Amino acid sequence: MCVVGVDPLNELLAGISRETPDNLRLVNLTGSVNELDTEFFPTDRANDFGTGRVDFAPGRIYALESNNGIIAVTVGPKLRMNRLANTLKLTWDGGYRLQATTSLNVGFTNVADAATGYEVDLSNGDGNVFFRLAD
Repeated sequence: MCVVGVDPLNELLAGISRETPDNLRLVNLTGSVNELDTEFFPTDRANDFGTGRVDFAPGRIYALESNNGIIAVTVGPKLRMNRLANTLKLTWDGGYRLQATTSLNVGFTNVADAATGYEVDLSNGDGNVFFRLAD
């Protein structure tokens, strides 16, 4: 990465990666480093000097890559997971609603009475469950 920006409050780092094609990478700085997302610039022209800028704003990342334009990426709330034996504990900040689905081919529904610290029993063998946060 040639240009980076850091959001210490949300423990995120975003950086412009000079590859083919040039892209913006979003990385989680908590615990082990995990790449969360990659967004591509609309063009792919050489930027031999690696110039640009990355800035965070509430709910957004703005990235300017000098020879390839600007992109704005929406950053949603962070859903954190911690597994202990057969229990998965989900935590998040803010007034978001936890939603779940057993298939990505159908819609998400609100999890009744879910609040940060919500625990999921992994021993019941219900199969895959996908979670997300919504406003």
